[in-house]
Amino acid sequence: MVLAVVLQVVLALAFAGAGALKVVSPRDALAEQARHVKFGADFFRFVGAAEVLGALGLVVGLWLRVLAPLAALGLAILMAGAVYSHVVRAGDPPSRAIGPAVLLVLLIVVVVLRHASL
Repeated sequence: MVLAVVLQVVLALAFAGAGALKVVSPRDALAEQARHVKFGADFFRFVGAAEVLGALGLVVGLWLRVLAPLAALGLAILMAGAVYSHVVRAGDPPSRAIGPAVLLVLLIVVVVLRHASL
Protein backbone atom coordinates (compact mmCIF):
# COMPACT_ATOMS: atom_id res chain seq x y z
CA MET A 1 0.00 0.00 0.00
CA VAL A 2 2.76 2.47 0.95
CA LEU A 3 4.73 1.43 -2.14
CA ALA A 4 1.74 2.18 -4.37
CA VAL A 5 1.26 5.64 -2.83
CA VAL A 6 4.96 6.52 -3.20
CA LEU A 7 5.00 5.29 -6.80
CA GLN A 8 1.84 7.23 -7.62
CA VAL A 9 3.26 10.47 -6.27
CA VAL A 10 6.66 10.07 -7.95
CA LEU A 11 5.11 9.04 -11.26
CA ALA A 12 2.57 11.87 -11.08
CA LEU A 13 5.38 14.40 -10.62
CA ALA A 14 7.37 12.91 -13.51
CA PHE A 15 4.44 12.83 -15.93
CA ALA A 16 3.11 16.25 -14.91
CA GLY A 17 6.51 17.78 -15.60
CA ALA A 18 7.17 15.95 -18.86
CA GLY A 19 3.63 16.49 -20.10
CA ALA A 20 3.56 20.17 -19.21
CA LEU A 21 6.80 20.71 -21.14
CA LYS A 22 5.23 19.14 -24.22
CA VAL A 23 2.11 21.27 -23.85
CA VAL A 24 3.88 24.64 -23.42
CA SER A 25 6.99 24.12 -25.60
CA PRO A 26 7.29 26.23 -28.74
CA ARG A 27 6.04 24.46 -31.84
CA ASP A 28 9.49 24.46 -33.49
CA ALA A 29 11.17 22.69 -30.58
CA LEU A 30 8.32 20.21 -30.35
CA ALA A 31 8.39 19.55 -34.10
CA GLU A 32 12.09 18.70 -33.94
CA GLN A 33 11.54 16.12 -31.19
CA ALA A 34 8.46 14.73 -32.91
CA ARG A 35 10.21 14.42 -36.25
CA HIS A 36 12.81 12.12 -34.68
CA VAL A 37 10.13 9.49 -33.95
CA LYS A 38 8.22 10.33 -37.15
CA PHE A 39 5.23 12.11 -35.59
CA GLY A 40 3.89 15.62 -35.90
CA ALA A 41 4.14 18.36 -33.28
CA ASP A 42 0.39 18.29 -32.72
CA PHE A 43 0.52 14.61 -31.80
CA PHE A 44 3.34 15.33 -29.33
CA ARG A 45 1.25 18.10 -27.79
CA PHE A 46 -1.65 15.62 -27.47
CA VAL A 47 0.67 13.12 -25.75
CA GLY A 48 1.75 15.88 -23.35
CA ALA A 49 -1.85 16.66 -22.48
CA ALA A 50 -2.53 12.95 -21.95
CA GLU A 51 0.48 12.75 -19.63
CA VAL A 52 -0.77 15.71 -17.59
CA LEU A 53 -4.25 14.17 -17.33
CA GLY A 54 -2.72 10.83 -16.36
CA ALA A 55 -0.68 12.53 -13.64
CA LEU A 56 -3.84 14.21 -12.37
CA GLY A 57 -5.55 10.81 -12.37
CA LEU A 58 -2.73 9.32 -10.29
CA VAL A 59 -3.05 12.12 -7.73
CA VAL A 60 -6.85 12.00 -7.54
CA GLY A 61 -6.50 8.21 -7.39
CA LEU A 62 -4.94 8.59 -3.97
CA TRP A 63 -8.45 9.38 -2.68
CA LEU A 64 -10.69 7.91 -5.39
CA ARG A 65 -8.93 4.55 -5.56
CA VAL A 66 -10.72 3.21 -8.62
CA LEU A 67 -9.09 5.98 -10.69
CA ALA A 68 -5.47 5.08 -9.86
CA PRO A 69 -5.20 1.81 -11.82
CA LEU A 70 -7.07 3.35 -14.76
CA ALA A 71 -4.74 6.36 -14.91
CA ALA A 72 -1.69 4.13 -14.52
CA LEU A 73 -2.96 1.84 -17.28
CA GLY A 74 -3.49 4.78 -19.63
CA LEU A 75 0.02 6.08 -18.94
CA ALA A 76 1.42 2.55 -19.37
CA ILE A 77 -0.14 2.43 -22.84
CA LEU A 78 1.55 5.74 -23.66
CA MET A 79 4.90 4.39 -22.45
CA ALA A 80 4.49 1.20 -24.49
CA GLY A 81 3.94 3.48 -27.48
CA ALA A 82 7.04 5.47 -26.56
CA VAL A 83 9.18 2.32 -26.43
CA TYR A 84 7.78 1.21 -29.80
CA SER A 85 8.31 4.66 -31.30
CA HIS A 86 11.95 4.81 -30.27
CA VAL A 87 12.96 1.29 -31.18
CA VAL A 88 10.79 0.56 -34.24
CA ARG A 89 9.71 3.87 -35.81
CA ALA A 90 12.90 5.87 -35.17
CA GLY A 91 15.28 2.90 -35.31
CA ASP A 92 16.99 4.02 -32.09
CA PRO A 93 19.14 1.57 -30.14
CA PRO A 94 17.20 -0.09 -27.31
CA SER A 95 19.14 1.99 -24.80
CA ARG A 96 17.14 5.05 -25.92
CA ALA A 97 13.96 3.31 -24.74
CA ILE A 98 15.19 2.50 -21.22
CA GLY A 99 13.46 5.53 -19.63
CA PRO A 100 10.00 4.79 -21.05
CA ALA A 101 10.49 1.07 -20.35
CA VAL A 102 11.28 1.70 -16.68
CA LEU A 103 8.26 3.98 -16.38
CA LEU A 104 6.15 1.29 -18.06
CA VAL A 105 7.22 -1.31 -15.49
CA LEU A 106 6.57 1.08 -12.57
CA LEU A 107 3.13 1.92 -13.95
CA ILE A 108 2.29 -1.78 -14.25
CA VAL A 109 3.29 -2.20 -10.60
CA VAL A 110 0.84 0.57 -9.68
CA VAL A 111 -1.90 -1.06 -11.77
CA VAL A 112 -1.38 -4.42 -10.03
CA LEU A 113 -1.08 -3.02 -6.51
CA ARG A 114 -4.05 -0.68 -6.83
CA HIS A 115 -6.24 -3.21 -8.60
CA ALA A 116 -5.53 -5.72 -5.85
CA SER A 117 -6.57 -3.20 -3.18
CA LEU A 118 -9.97 -2.39 -4.73
